[in-house]
Amino acid sequence: MSREQKAVERARKAFLTGRSKSLEYRITQLKNLLRFVRERQNEIAEGLKKDLRRSEFGTPLYETLGLESEINLAVRKLKDWAAPRPVSKSMMTISDQVYIQPEPLGVVLVIGAWNYPWAVTIGPLIGAIAAGNAAVIKPSEVSSHTSKVMEDLLPLYLDKELYPVVTGGVTETQELLKQRFDHIFYTGNGTVAKIIMEAAAKHLTPSTLELGGKSPCYIDNNCDLAVACRRIAWGKYSNCGQTCIAPDYILCDPSIQDRVIEEIKKNIKEFYTEDPQKCLDYGRIINERHFKRLMALLEGSSVAVGGENDESECYIAPTVLRDVKPDAKVMQEEIFGPLLPVLTVSGADEAIKFINQREKPLALYIFSSDNKLIKRMIAETSSGGVLANDCLMHFSVSSLPFGGVGNSGMGRYHGKYGFDHLSHLRGCLIKQLKMEGVNKMRYPPHTADKLGWARFFILKHVDFGSLGRMALLALLAVFVAVILQPMRDPVQVSTCGHRFCDSCLQEYLSEGVFKCPEDHLPLDYAKIFPDVELEQQILSLPIRCIHSEEGCRWTAQNKLLQAHLSMCEFNVVTCPNRCSVKLLRRELPEHLQHDCAKRKLHCDHCGDQFTGEAYESHQGDCPEESVYCENKCGARMVRRLLAQHSVSECPKRKLPCRYCRKEFLYDTIQPHQQQCPRFPVQCPNRCGTPGITRETLMAHVKEGCNTAMVLCPFKEAGCKHRCPKTGVAQHLEEGTHTHLTLLCGLVNRQRLELRELRRGVEELSGSRDGTLLWKLSDYSQRLQEAKIRTSGSLELFSPAFYSHTYGYRLQVSAFPNGNGTGEGSHLSVYIRVLPGEYDGLLEWPFPYRVSFSLLDQSDPAFTKPQHITETFNPDPTWKNFQRPRPGALGSVRGGCLDESMLGFGYPKFVTHEEMKKRNYIRDNAIFIKASIDVVQKILNS
Repeated sequence: MSREQKAVERARKAFLTGRSKSLEYRITQLKNLLRFVRERQNEIAEGLKKDLRRSEFGTPLYETLGLESEINLAVRKLKDWAAPRPVSKSMMTISDQVYIQPEPLGVVLVIGAWNYPWAVTIGPLIGAIAAGNAAVIKPSEVSSHTSKVMEDLLPLYLDKELYPVVTGGVTETQELLKQRFDHIFYTGNGTVAKIIMEAAAKHLTPSTLELGGKSPCYIDNNCDLAVACRRIAWGKYSNCGQTCIAPDYILCDPSIQDRVIEEIKKNIKEFYTEDPQKCLDYGRIINERHFKRLMALLEGSSVAVGGENDESECYIAPTVLRDVKPDAKVMQEEIFGPLLPVLTVSGADEAIKFINQREKPLALYIFSSDNKLIKRMIAETSSGGVLANDCLMHFSVSSLPFGGVGNSGMGRYHGKYGFDHLSHLRGCLIKQLKMEGVNKMRYPPHTADKLGWARFFILKHVDFGSLGRMALLALLAVFVAVILQPMRDPVQVSTCGHRFCDSCLQEYLSEGVFKCPEDHLPLDYAKIFPDVELEQQILSLPIRCIHSEEGCRWTAQNKLLQAHLSMCEFNVVTCPNRCSVKLLRRELPEHLQHDCAKRKLHCDHCGDQFTGEAYESHQGDCPEESVYCENKCGARMVRRLLAQHSVSECPKRKLPCRYCRKEFLYDTIQPHQQQCPRFPVQCPNRCGTPGITRETLMAHVKEGCNTAMVLCPFKEAGCKHRCPKTGVAQHLEEGTHTHLTLLCGLVNRQRLELRELRRGVEELSGSRDGTLLWKLSDYSQRLQEAKIRTSGSLELFSPAFYSHTYGYRLQVSAFPNGNGTGEGSHLSVYIRVLPGEYDGLLEWPFPYRVSFSLLDQSDPAFTKPQHITETFNPDPTWKNFQRPRPGALGSVRGGCLDESMLGFGYPKFVTHEEMKKRNYIRDNAIFIKASIDVVQKILNS
């Protein structure tokens, strides 16, 4: 049986004892949970700091203060929540008891999330405890340090049988989902939610799914943008954006987009300083997988604010994206991180249409001073919750239900909603075996008169006020008096003046409820019957036991009720053994015999006497109990002889191999030792080397054996001599001239092969159409290297290319930080003329027009690219375009070509600032295109 299955079975067994149904017990557990939250603040904060880098003061603000409020509310209101709830009555049930009785569901599984691991795990647990359920708690394995704190400390405060904590990953969760629960409460993502619903369907288990989604934030032109953006920045970047109800994206008019971005940028600086990476209040992404997922979402979007990141710390700065398109990658899934896209819409109509075209979100945020617009957006959209002119705060209101709709989840919790959601609201109707005349209308034979009365009583639904109910009671009394029998005289209930017949009053008295049936105010028992004779008359009335709903059939005079309760099987009593358990009197014998921790028991094996609690610990450890060998060899003996048997007699005992020291079963160790890789063997060449094992034999024969035959070390050069290893030195001394000749031949052959390969590579790599498209990767690193360079500017060289087939061999060079007049502020580019294969066929100086282009990498589907292009014609007097000297290419100084080889170009090709205005730099790379305008003509040889 798995650890998970044992935990669930223990929880169900504990629930069936009934102790979780007691209101006093529930309140005690809730108070213990509150004590845990308050006493273990340091451990809770430390775990969150390691998982999410949550600050010391951020932990209570976002996690524990809300839990304390929820627990205090549940303790204060539990008796009211759990009390029977009266409902309106029809004419058919006016004299009956009709109410709703909340009762526990059973065993609840609570699967928490990692982003707020205490709030979203303990929050549902509060509702489960308050409703009287047992609960298996499964914290998220992603927040591993918090999960460990919960596993170690929570059982010290709560009933560990009713509320076990089960930790682990996917395997443990899958094992839990195989068990039968009465309700599953999950907080997380939609993918896992589908798996949970599939598992729950096998047992018809109801589920609550608290998921997420892309929560939109609409900003109307008619609002205070400074305040709105301040609240949005707080809601978005709290917990590094890892909040299920965080604003996922902004919808606003194009006219206010720049101001919205500027205001959010200002608030980011105010909240998290100039460097958020060093700010204690700014968290981190939970792990590297989510970090890479978020970085991938940035592709194709323009960063307006932030964007800095550090994978080693899982750090992403608060980031704002501008002019985001609806089909961008960042708009295809819930972001769950510090990226805030801004999309422009023409107004509220387009915003409503945009929101309704997508899945229903968990939250909808509206910022506007126009209440009519707010009401309209609420009416024309659907979401789990709505908050106008603020973010996140609706989660903290216990009087509001929290939950999703559609893809954002199902079910709800917080306050009374959590209690109701994790309770079965049982409908109860209790009738009396009286007033049978009223029921004659439903019994055969059916007549027109009976149908008329039935139509009146069943279809006539009236909202009876206090006077209406009194009038109806009087009418019903007249009806019964005519059909059945006269009712008794009414009696005064209290000094309030309300009067009821004693038959009706006895229902309240029998239930032990001393409240006026009319205004439900508490009554002084002594004042109900100010008339002594009337009091005696009422106390002599026949009543039922207050446990009649549970099954007690006792009826007698009212004054005998207390004496009956001292013997009633359905009354709750305390165990006489003082084991602190309270249960029904009828369950006491079985409890004393089987379950009481203080009961006296004798061991069947050793005969010693134990209490029930000690006996459970003694079971499985009794030295006189007959058991089978743990190694499954089939032997059976008393437990005290088991250790000696396992060590010296058991054929299935484990022994170490004398050679490799690995453990094997006793009956398999002999065959192993014959094949053991550490078994000592002799060299087949009989060299006499000691310490050779089976696993090292091949290596010894090849490399270590002095008598083994080996090839000459110059075998690759062509020497075929073979001799014992001891004769190799003599062979090398005698064959020096031969070996030198063989090596010279090998070198010549390799030189020819390299020359052919180099020629082939040049033929394949060089462009021959007069166009070069050159990609400079890692541009920001190269620019930074050029800026810090102290000796000379950093020059980068392109691959060589040809102006045309059998044409000039050329090369482009670039200075990332500029050269000459452009140094420090520009990107500089030049053209070089290199020695080529066909220089003798070409005219000199180089005469053709050269064009340079810096390519705009913007998506042509959304904007027309704006390339930067410069063109020049070489001056025939420039020596840089004369025929290159053969061998000049090899003259290299400091990694650069000889100065005499320098071509011509543009020191001020494009400024660094201009390159930032459009997508000239994308994915940290730029593209430079060089083209040569060649006039096609026949070349003279």
